[in-house]
Amino acid sequence: MRKIRTKTSGKFRHMSATAGSYRAVVCGVLREVYAPLRNAEKLLSEHSGAAPRTTRNWLTEDHAPHGEHLIGLMAHCDELKQAIDRLVRETANAQIPDDHC
Repeated sequence: MRKIRTKTSGKFRHMSATAGSYRAVVCGVLREVYAPLRNAEKLLSEHSGAAPRTTRNWLTEDHAPHGEHLIGLMAHCDELKQAIDRLVRETANAQIPDDHC
C-alpha cells in the first residue's frame, strides 16, 4: 500500500494498489476514447451525468469516476466495460480464494 497526500487536507491516507490501478485503467481508457474528441468533456458529462469540471478531472487523472457515473459511462463505452472486466479478473486471480462472496 502506498501513501498519498490529499490535496485538500495535506494529510496522508493509504491507497491500495487496486485503487491506484483502477484510476489509471479507467482514466486511461477515457483519455484514449474521449480525449481526441473536440467536445470530450461535454460528451463525458452527457454519458455519465457528471459535471463537465468533474469529467475534466477524469481526463487529467486527478480523480476517477465512481458509482452511477461509472455505470453510465460503461453503458456508452465498450472499451471501458472490457477494461473494468479485465481489472476485476486480475484482482480476483491475485486474491486467495474466499467462499464468503
